[in-house]
Order: sequence, then structure tokens, then C-alpha cells
Amino acid sequence: MPVGIAAEVKEAYETITAPGAEPAIVWATFVRSGGTVVLGTSGSDHDAFLAALPQDGTAFAYYRLNIVTDGSPRTKFALITWAGEGASPLKKGRLSIDKAELKQVIKEISVEIATSDLDDLAYEPIEGKVRAANY
Repeated sequence: MPVGIAAEVKEAYETITAPGAEPAIVWATFVRSGGTVVLGTSGSDHDAFLAALPQDGTAFAYYRLNIVTDGSPRTKFALITWAGEGASPLKKGRLSIDKAELKQVIKEISVEIATSDLDDLAYEPIEGKVRAANY
């Protein structure tokens, strides 16, 4: 049975992808609550982003990066799949199903990152992956 996607997920996506100036939020996390993916937390501080990822659970994150490539500013987006070290096999197993549903709403993705290591989600590695996927 497919998981539902809460309206607040689409609202966060639209806020993050809004053109123009940097929005008030540049990242949002999404978690499963029962049979629905809902908004977890959101913000603009990278340390708060890292703290929002559950060590005993799973989550998705959508992250906006403004980078300069060849002298031109560009806005890129990372979709992150997080599985905390203490997440149960059942929660990890649901990630692929939930991600397929989530991608029906989140369509603008420059790079996808799947990890259970916070070091992979320091700002520099995320930015490096986005730059490597430059198109």
C-alpha cells in the first residue's frame, strides 16, 4: 500500500524552491508518521539540520544550495535519504517505497544522497556532490 504524502510536504518543497532571494528555510526533513510522510523540521541553520536527523530512525531531507559555477550563481537541490545507525530494519526497508512516493511531489533534484553517516552531510560534502553533478 502506498504511503500518503501530507500537504505540508508540498508546501515546504514550494518554499524551498521559490525563485529569487534565499527563502527563510533552505532545508526540510520529512518523516513517516503512520502511513503518511509528514514535515519533520525545517530551517536555515546547517547545525540544526544535522541535529534534526534521528539516530534511531529514518528521514528524508530536501536541501537548497546556492552555488557559483563558472561565475554564475545557480540554485541546486539535494534529496537526502537518511537511515540512522539505530534505525530498525523495517524502517530502513520502507525508505525505497516512501522515496518513490515523495518524488511524486519533490521533482527538482540536482543530486540524491543516501547515508547513515553525519560526516557525509557536513555542508562541504553536500556542496561537493552538487558541484560534481553540475549540468
